[in-house]
Amino acid sequence: MGLTLSVGTGVEDESIIGAAAVQPTLPLVWETSDPAWADQCPLSSEKLHHLHELIEAQLTAGHIIPVTSPVFVIGKLKTSCKRECINLGCNTDIDLSGPTISGWAVLGYADWLAAYQMASDKAISKLSQNNFALGYKAGGFQLHVNVNDGTEFGGSVYQKVNNEAETSVHLAWTAGSSKTCFGIAAEYQLNEKTSTPRLPRATSSLALNNASLIGIGDTLALQPGVKLSFSGFIDGKSFSAGGHKVGLGFELEA
Repeated sequence: MGLTLSVGTGVEDESIIGAAAVQPTLPLVWETSDPAWADQCPLSSEKLHHLHELIEAQLTAGHIIPVTSPVFVIGKLKTSCKRECINLGCNTDIDLSGPTISGWAVLGYADWLAAYQMASDKAISKLSQNNFALGYKAGGFQLHVNVNDGTEFGGSVYQKVNNEAETSVHLAWTAGSSKTCFGIAAEYQLNEKTSTPRLPRATSSLALNNASLIGIGDTLALQPGVKLSFSGFIDGKSFSAGGHKVGLGFELEA
């Protein structure tokens, strides 16, 4: 049996939050083999109206006969194909207002990875999602760019400097808007190479963006399964107005 305990506190509202997670390893045993009924959510008046029209049309055509069995009006159909360098999938949600079809494709070649995602809603007769992403990875360097619905653009660069330091840069903007989001982040592993058992392993991180929002965090691994973390959030534009946040967390895993 595994046990994980986490305790966090917020300085701003003096709140304390605790959580415990137990992971049993005992086998699952059913209490009974008899089936049990679970009441489903009732249909709305609009869906009942569409259902009535659908059943009347099927009865008139002679495709179905009157029965007393429940009618299921929502269904899902999923299919996928996975190979070493390709992953294809399609989901179909069947509803009274019309099916919603979503699909994706992921292709990999050498250090490159390309992905496409789409969703088509027949009720509005157009694509509700049209997303594309491209990634590249070589050693400790990673590059990622994405386009969502042809209007939202984003890109990020990650670089692992060495075993102790990591950095990343993110840029995003929307077509037809002058608003741009830019952020940088860095993480540094303290005492990574030390052999002194008395010095706890620590991780320090820093992140900031062009909106003058600054985030800091520190995590101390006191011993295996015991971690102490500290985090802070600072609004650089309203520094004197307050509203900054500080948090403290404790995690115990057994």
